[in-house]
Amino acid sequence: MSATETAFDRMPPFDAEAEEAVIGALMVDIGWPLLPQVSAKVRAKDFFREKHGWIFDAIIAVWESGGEPNEIMVAHELASRDQLEAAGGRAFLSDVIRHCPTALGAPFYADIVARDACYRRLITASNQISQMAYQHPEDIATVLSRARDLIDGIASKLGGATYQSGAEVLNGGLMDRLERFIADPRALAGEPTGWSDLDLIIDGWQPGFVYVIAGETSIGKS
Repeated sequence: MSATETAFDRMPPFDAEAEEAVIGALMVDIGWPLLPQVSAKVRAKDFFREKHGWIFDAIIAVWESGGEPNEIMVAHELASRDQLEAAGGRAFLSDVIRHCPTALGAPFYADIVARDACYRRLITASNQISQMAYQHPEDIATVLSRARDLIDGIASKLGGATYQSGAEVLNGGLMDRLERFIADPRALAGEPTGWSDLDLIIDGWQPGFVYVIAGETSIGKS
């Protein structure tokens, strides 16, 4: 960044190739089964270029209606919304399909689009926080609370809040579990696994936990 360039002069983070790869991958038959996985990662508004968002939204609409979101069906959906020409027409749809590296990479491309969308939201949030700090220098509690809400709102789109307070953790059931343990150390035992040695380590299957069992190769894990 030059001495005269500021953050406000720079383009927001986005990857046009990744955006095109997402929509291109989802318009070929080996990419269609990945649509639920991709749609769980990104939304139309996550695309920086508006026409990419339109196309993604049209793909989802065709899929949800029970159709196959190929080039023809997506073009028809865009035309019904008077967006086909503005989105680049059939020629653009053909280009993004042809230039897509591999349709099987759709979830990976979607991760890039989601990441850049998150960065853009963080930039917007940081600008809002700066403005609040300038406008309300005497009300730090309000500024901090609103700043937290902004950041947590962004984090929630990635699958969860950034943190929990001690009160939130305790109110979430931890205190009840501790009290039961004090009264009876075996009260927190979960469902038996069927292997007594393993039960001694993990105290049985516990609700809300994910267990991963791994082993070296060639040692037999059946």
